[in-house]
Amino acid sequence: MDISGEAMNFFAKPAIILSAILCTSGALADPVADFYRDKRINLIVSFGTGGTYGLYGRLIADYIPRHLPGNPKIVVQHMPGAGGIVATNHMFNIAPKDGTTVGMLFKDIALAQVVQPDSVRYDARKFNWIGSVNQYYAVVMTWAASGADSLDAARQREVIMASSGPGHHGTVLSQAMNDLLGTKFRSITGYDGAGAMHLAMERGEVQARIGSWESIKTGQADWIRDKKIHLIAQAGIAKAPDLQQVPLVLDLVKDPADRSMIELIDSGSIVGWSLTLPPEVPSERVDAWRRAFEALMKDREFLDAAKKINADVDPKSGKEISDVIERVLASSPQVFDRVRKIAASAK
Repeated sequence: MDISGEAMNFFAKPAIILSAILCTSGALADPVADFYRDKRINLIVSFGTGGTYGLYGRLIADYIPRHLPGNPKIVVQHMPGAGGIVATNHMFNIAPKDGTTVGMLFKDIALAQVVQPDSVRYDARKFNWIGSVNQYYAVVMTWAASGADSLDAARQREVIMASSGPGHHGTVLSQAMNDLLGTKFRSITGYDGAGAMHLAMERGEVQARIGSWESIKTGQADWIRDKKIHLIAQAGIAKAPDLQQVPLVLDLVKDPADRSMIELIDSGSIVGWSLTLPPEVPSERVDAWRRAFEALMKDREFLDAAKKINADVDPKSGKEISDVIERVLASSPQVFDRVRKIAASAK
């Protein structure tokens, strides 16, 4: 039986339309959204509650799900210990490598890899860095009652410094200041994050700490208002915009070799409060997180919420963080040896 061309077209059109629908449907399918839909994401924070890590972690958990495919729920899990190493080891070795666990790990992740090889079970270069909410501006603060109201005063008397662990930025930098600037800081380690250190200062257990200027502004504003602390110096690669009158440790060090060492110790200032995924997470999920983070940094509701609690937002990309870590871990053996010796002398 002959079928005319017109009849063939009549029967062929539905098939063509159905094929087009199926192709379009396939093109619109999002395997990343399918994976994350109805999932619970754990956001591991490497310090205890009460500090700026937890503050930024909660903000991100509240606002980034709307930018992730599938809109998963995010739960913050605090995992303090060993100055941040416990959470970082967990992220590298134990956490699922499927994109359901994300970390806000400690900023000195590369420094610790250099000075604490016996405790570290990770390679910071292999993490999938998403981005940093804010640069870390650190201040050397002393409790007013201690009488150490300046670097000169800290050269004249012993000042007890709170710290998380031997490889913690505060421990290593305070010892470097002792060696290079003649201060007399003595570190007491073992505090689980900023909250515990702040409480120790208020109780008189310690007299100083090196910590986040953000943390003080958001959580201890009364210390500033009531002049309970002195800011005798600041750490990092550059001064905080609102602390131009406080001396920068790096500016006080003139010898090029000494400056290289301080730059290594303070490299975490660029890493700041960063999000990272474990190694081996599928690349399409890593990309989705990076896009979501970029969108979050422009989210007006997120920015307004951060402003209400005096949490500054000055983001860095995952590539910028990765580049810093690569550079730090490519430092010369001589610089590594000097930093290790300083860290050892602080134990």
